[in-house]
Amino acid sequence: MRVRSAFAFAAITLAALPGSAFALQLNNTAGCLLDLVQNDGMEPMAGARGNEMVSRVVALVDSAQSTLEVAAHEIDHPAIIKALQKAAARGVAVRVYTDAKDVLQKVEQKSANGALGRSVAQRTNLERLMRGSDGTFGTSDDILIQAESPIEAAVRETGARIRAGLPVAPDGLPRASYKVASYTFVDQPIIAPGIVRRTITTGHLPTFRAPSTTRMHHKFIVADDKRGVTGSFNFTLSGAEGSQFDALTGAELGHRQQMIFFDNPQMASGYVRYFDALWGGSHGPASVDAGLREPSPGLLDFDVTNCGFPVRIMFLPNRNAATSLIGEIEKSSSSVQFEFFAFEEEKFIRAIYKQAVDRNIEVRGIIDERFYSAFADVVRSKIGAEADQFFLGTLNGKPRVEKSRLFRLLHSKTMIIDGAGGANPMVITGSANFSISAFEHNRENIVVLRSPAIALQFVGELRRFVNASRVNRAGYCSALQRPEDPEPPSELTSLTEDD
Repeated sequence: MRVRSAFAFAAITLAALPGSAFALQLNNTAGCLLDLVQNDGMEPMAGARGNEMVSRVVALVDSAQSTLEVAAHEIDHPAIIKALQKAAARGVAVRVYTDAKDVLQKVEQKSANGALGRSVAQRTNLERLMRGSDGTFGTSDDILIQAESPIEAAVRETGARIRAGLPVAPDGLPRASYKVASYTFVDQPIIAPGIVRRTITTGHLPTFRAPSTTRMHHKFIVADDKRGVTGSFNFTLSGAEGSQFDALTGAELGHRQQMIFFDNPQMASGYVRYFDALWGGSHGPASVDAGLREPSPGLLDFDVTNCGFPVRIMFLPNRNAATSLIGEIEKSSSSVQFEFFAFEEEKFIRAIYKQAVDRNIEVRGIIDERFYSAFADVVRSKIGAEADQFFLGTLNGKPRVEKSRLFRLLHSKTMIIDGAGGANPMVITGSANFSISAFEHNRENIVVLRSPAIALQFVGELRRFVNASRVNRAGYCSALQRPEDPEPPSELTSLTEDD
């Protein structure tokens, strides 16, 4: 089998490798401004300038004059929470659609590596948003929160409530009686009402499906139906600076992220249409019995036509989306390169391998070390020994797909086809890992940018990042670690593909 060299990344110079968050302009035409903002998570002394990715999100929120739609798998960054509260206080209608968290009782029963603390913190941060700047629910600065299943308030965790600046008891919050899977709640203080899937019979409690059956995995914000952001960043402190300690010391040691900021009313309105379908209506409080209008797969996908090149936005779950993207891989004539938190969908891996065998395309990639073994297992068990050698370099120690050496997560989700020349140049990015759960179960969005110039920019950034990340662990500034935490944070051992 004749294939291209495995060392394409090695040729690029290591000079001027930024290690913090920074922005690159992708497009600047009338009506279509696109910027790529990245977080490398490799700068122990970023100083007082602040994280560019967080600053841009805050600026987007601060720009809103009438509406903000926030679809966030998680949100806990203090600066972003404060910006959303300020927006609501000045009269902006703020809606937050978030992931329906596993019920606390279930987390308590199955808790490992701090999962309960994380679940409680998720709830206290959402309640802070819900109460607004004045800390009182039922006033004009409240932020509307919704999820597919109800999110119960943290009631017994008084210490966590006090630390979050909340009242000791969740007084004043709405209450509801309902069931989530096998868990029953009676007169429970709630943060999000959830959307009823079915009622068992008249007189019985409304019943919601278990959150673990699907994840609301989006990370997008739209302001005033005109501009917004989407990508891999969960709007969390760990995703940007790394930890509160890192942020206070001026470090940027968060996760590797890529975000697309857009100033384009056509693109923004398409995201808002989708958001309204999730919400069950537009610009108002979500009704428990509104019912999630499940569109046919692809119904709310849309094209952006005013950028000077084709842009396609796709929403998941949608098996047809996977088929479409595999078709793009099958059209590649030169290269497929990628960086992923998780990449374990056999159909994509097999399509890439087939192109390498049949058309001698260049293949290079990097995967977060926590999911590298899952990728390797698919290659070895489902594709075969030759693919094992091709992707992983098992026999010669020269892998085409590397394991990330970042201290924290490689959290981006990006594939570049024919990025350095070829018949089908494009960038595929967004919130979705290339996994079965992403395409068949989760709520995700994918941005497809068909531009040779943008594809080339992404290739350059991927090569720069791979070279820089190879020395990241060795170069990590151990002096910035707290004495009681000499090892990487323990929560990294409990991460799932939901992150």
